[in-house]
Amino acid sequence: MKKQHATTGKHHAGMGAILSLCLMLNAGASFAATRYVSTNGAHISPYTNWANASTNLARAVTVSSDGDVIIV
Repeated sequence: MKKQHATTGKHHAGMGAILSLCLMLNAGASFAATRYVSTNGAHISPYTNWANASTNLARAVTVSSDGDVIIV
């Protein structure tokens, strides 16, 4: 008969917590937006395509959130 360690249950609970945290962080990243900046843009917020691109970088940064990508 194999002896089981008392910490086995705690180890599995900790791994579950880490997995849950990773999934939550990954889910947040899936909501990131791509913002565009172009001198030819229409400057229509939230600047999520070339046609509505911001005409200045500062404004695109202002409307951005953590994880967003800004293409100039």
